[in-house]
Amino acid sequence: MVGWLVALLFAGTLLFIAVTFGAQALSGTRATWRHLLWAALKELLVLFVVTPVWPLFWLLGEVYRSTMEGERSPEERGPPVVLLHGYLMNRTNWIWLGPRLARRGIGPLFGTSYFSPQSLDRSAAHLARFVDDVRAREGVEKVDIIAHSLGGVVARHYVEHLDGASKVRRVVTIATPYRGTIWAWLAFGGARSALLRHEREPGANPGGVPFFSIWSRSDNIVVPSTSSELTSDQGDHADVVFDDIGHGAMLFSPRVADAIADRLLGALPGRRAP
Repeated sequence: MVGWLVALLFAGTLLFIAVTFGAQALSGTRATWRHLLWAALKELLVLFVVTPVWPLFWLLGEVYRSTMEGERSPEERGPPVVLLHGYLMNRTNWIWLGPRLARRGIGPLFGTSYFSPQSLDRSAAHLARFVDDVRAREGVEKVDIIAHSLGGVVARHYVEHLDGASKVRRVVTIATPYRGTIWAWLAFGGARSALLRHEREPGANPGGVPFFSIWSRSDNIVVPSTSSELTSDQGDHADVVFDDIGHGAMLFSPRVADAIADRLLGALPGRRAP
């Protein structure tokens, strides 16, 4: 019985990979077939790692938060960082990337989980409450936000419509579909409209808060991949673009960790990314 379940999971994952990467290839992406194939192999590996871990949120959620805060001195501590996951995920998505960012001196880190199928307004309100809790706990005026996928849309809504601009220093989004994605038609709940939205010119400085978008031309969920691209009101620094990383694998990439560190640590006086 267990063997059949494993085989079914493997077959379903292979079908998912084939369909989603095939859709990206047909969308006219500038990624080559070699890039897409390499991204597909890495995404397949990530799916087999992440899927069994997802239910462990109930056991790891609070432990993850306290572990990642660290015990650095006030001089070593940067702005608190809120980690925001994507659609149908939870804060265990950061179990690999979170520790790598902490080792680079980013944080303290605070991961939160929200009910992602709900409306964009409700998700942004959840984020607003969580940011206020972190600000009160750390005694600071502003936090940084790192958000994956739908989380980036939620963070942008918070900054633009819920006074987040006065409480956020900067935002780094990873694989966020600012202009929507074709796969949103399969989503359910109030978040579907957020994933379908087609923001024509998503600027990199809404409300005066710098946004940075890290995305990949081989993203199998954000189709077309250019949906993640920000407009150039910050020049070329607003976007970091890769060719060979899939949607989930972005959270397990050393190159993505380096790009985040560049944008967060590089903005702190006297500090730079290692």
